[in-house]
Amino acid sequence: NNGIQEINEFVIALFQDETDYVSLILPSSELENIYLLNYSQNININLKEISNHRFIKRLSISNISQLKNKNKEVSYNPFLGNLIDSSINFMNQNINSLWYNRNNKKLSFLFSNNQSVVQNSFSYGTDRQEILEKKIEINFLLLQKLQNNISFTFGTKENISDFFRSKNYQYKYQNFSESIMINTNQNSSLKIDYSLKSKTVSQEEVNLILHEVGIKLDRKISEKSNFQSHCKYINIKYSVSENSILSYELMEGLSIGNNLVWGINYNNQLKNNLQIKLQYSGRKSENSGTKHVGSMGITAYF
Repeated sequence: NNGIQEINEFVIALFQDETDYVSLILPSSELENIYLLNYSQNININLKEISNHRFIKRLSISNISQLKNKNKEVSYNPFLGNLIDSSINFMNQNINSLWYNRNNKKLSFLFSNNQSVVQNSFSYGTDRQEILEKKIEINFLLLQKLQNNISFTFGTKENISDFFRSKNYQYKYQNFSESIMINTNQNSSLKIDYSLKSKTVSQEEVNLILHEVGIKLDRKISEKSNFQSHCKYINIKYSVSENSILSYELMEGLSIGNNLVWGINYNNQLKNNLQIKLQYSGRKSENSGTKHVGSMGITAYF
């Protein structure tokens, strides 16, 4: 509120038209030795190879883990508990999943647990983000053409900054969502979504309720071209002021009240190894004008 643009007042824009500035890395003449540690694993257990039991054979278990560490000290063990303490940049994600009837369109269940930690170093110190999330998902087929997906997600997100108080926050979130996909024919599909999100910051008595209704159309025009369009209506009820980093995070870049978000994508593969891509997006909030963003790209394959 001092009229001066401070570094702690900038956040990464969630919409392209809000990007007024870019972040630049200034080179230095000082060089340091660093050590990179990359570790990844993907474990899948299909219980039908172990048991013929009617229920057990439909179960499958998976684990996906990924770790990237940039450090000034040598470390060959990716499972050290204090690895993040001396890291320059650190990323660790671990997803455990339990499936029932995996890849079965008629009926399937998913229970998953996701743990994520990301830490980046800056001149003023480090910023760390931690996410702990649990998800229950049900997929089933209705009337042979309606694919229904229902999911319940709940978790905690925490942001920790060594220097900026405004970037220190923690909140809990719950999300119920349902989507129905209608396959009108082999080349077209229509998807209708609804989601209810609740986010709570207990220490500051901050509560947010978000309702979202959306519709998406996918159409394959030919073997080399396709068309996609979507439109969302979002209503946000929020208990405090919008002008903060935490509010921007909780409201996902939108505003209190009614919001509309829409977009169109078109891709076409030309005969001379060229691909053309057209994109248009827009949004409208109660207290702001309509924003339009368009782009066109051409890619050449050699």
